[in-house]
Amino acid sequence: MFKFDNTKYSYYRGIRWLILIRELSYLPSMFYALARARFIFPRIDVIHANEIIEIVPAIVAKLLFRAKLVLHIRSLQRFDVKSKRARMLAFLINKYCDKVIAIDQNVQHTLKGLNNVAVINNSFSWTEDDAKADKEIVAKFESIDKDLMIFGFVGNLHKSKGIDELIEACRILKQRNVSFFLAVVGGETTKTKGILRSVFHHFGILQNLGDDIRSKIQQYALGDVVRLMGPTNDIVSVYKRIDVICFASQLDAPGRPVFEAAFGGVPSILAAKRTFPDTAIPGETCLVVDGADPVSIADAMENFINNPEEVKRMGRNSRELALKNFDPDTNAKKVAAIYRSL
Repeated sequence: MFKFDNTKYSYYRGIRWLILIRELSYLPSMFYALARARFIFPRIDVIHANEIIEIVPAIVAKLLFRAKLVLHIRSLQRFDVKSKRARMLAFLINKYCDKVIAIDQNVQHTLKGLNNVAVINNSFSWTEDDAKADKEIVAKFESIDKDLMIFGFVGNLHKSKGIDELIEACRILKQRNVSFFLAVVGGETTKTKGILRSVFHHFGILQNLGDDIRSKIQQYALGDVVRLMGPTNDIVSVYKRIDVICFASQLDAPGRPVFEAAFGGVPSILAAKRTFPDTAIPGETCLVVDGADPVSIADAMENFINNPEEVKRMGRNSRELALKNFDPDTNAKKVAAIYRSL
């Protein structure tokens, strides 16, 4: 499917405009797939596009099926009123989208010029089933010293997630002789190798940092306090075994790990220039840091280590907020109500 990216983090600029060439090459397959869907499914009442970058195929689908269109926006947008592409997107969305859903107030705040926007938070089903537990990931956590405060990172080893700065923060903590442990859960998004990997690295297009992170752990002698756990489908077992979740990303917003971990009573370290009370309350559910500054991240980690009672207090507050805003039954009913209204 053709995608057009105007998100705050990865909008087209400089050499990133080359990505649009790849997207244009998808247009023939996009039209073919939608035409085939129109033949297979004669009647569709509502088209639900799951992210704003899919606005072009969403509009084509709306016109093909003569259906209502719901646009779900999940990332902060670069809706600069001086930007021609932002004005173009706003025009297309207001003209063709019957309803816009923003996943939180952070996202809503960036949707300048859009009409008909509703905020429906993301959801997470906290289910515990020991029979389906990832025994390998559980065993890795069981081997960690129980006297240490365990920080968790959950996500891809990608530059945007702030993993590089988090490793630098761990180096700083070790230099301060602070006792802690960081469990990194996740893998790389791509496995590009060879000459292509070198070219992508040179131009800053490839942002997977797995090799770099492994190298830094070895270089900084962090092997005893930082462990790459690998990916897992049993994320609940992870959240049950960490004390604080670290999401000091460059995306300038609370990601899924923040509210997922909150269901387990886990507070967060969050990088965001601006927070909104539906997802994060500084000093009550999280500590806010400058994601580009490893010292700021290290200070927040040390603050939690020195004040374990704050971990428990903020954890309780986080759970209350998660139950209030991220319940799947409640939020599914809100989406269903939008479908019925259309």
